[in-house]
Amino acid sequence: MRVVSRSPQSRSWCSRVANRPSGFASRLTVIPGDEIIYPSPGFPIYESFIHYVGAVPVPLHLREELGFSFTGADLEKLITPRTKLIYLNFPSNPTGGVATPEQMEEIADVIKRKCDPNIRIYSDEIYENILFDGAENYSIASIEGMQEKTIIASGASKSYSWTGGRVGMGGFPDGGRSPVVQESQHQLLFLHPAL
Repeated sequence: MRVVSRSPQSRSWCSRVANRPSGFASRLTVIPGDEIIYPSPGFPIYESFIHYVGAVPVPLHLREELGFSFTGADLEKLITPRTKLIYLNFPSNPTGGVATPEQMEEIADVIKRKCDPNIRIYSDEIYENILFDGAENYSIASIEGMQEKTIIASGASKSYSWTGGRVGMGGFPDGGRSPVVQESQHQLLFLHPAL
């Protein structure tokens, strides 16, 4: 479930693939030597982009006993003053793990308490509609105080069984004012904030 109220400065985006914004998020947020926390096991492109931008990869090990998820305490141990970006992926690729609403609230609380106020969360929600055993997906962007920190990414290929379509979509909280987003406008289509 995702209920998000975006500011007039935020921008929705559409691209020819859903994973391209994960690279933009890395470029938008870090300088060489900064740290990026990412789920492990996870989508391999996260770690590739981290190395590409010269950041330090910090794996957040998903726990099988929690359905391949993690707790706020697990995340808190990894946060340092150099943490600039946190990748979240629920439902998880490749495990299908889903965080409960309580876990997501706990994770958001840790982020708000321990991270720099300018932290960015990259919430990969491409599998948001592929759920099993009555599970529900909850977006961290739906939690108060997290909307302005969260870059949302999703797409048509998984939820709509349209793999060849290669359509990605989501939202940037900063309205695309970053120089990286400005130079990437030929690769992303930014939509009017009302959409």
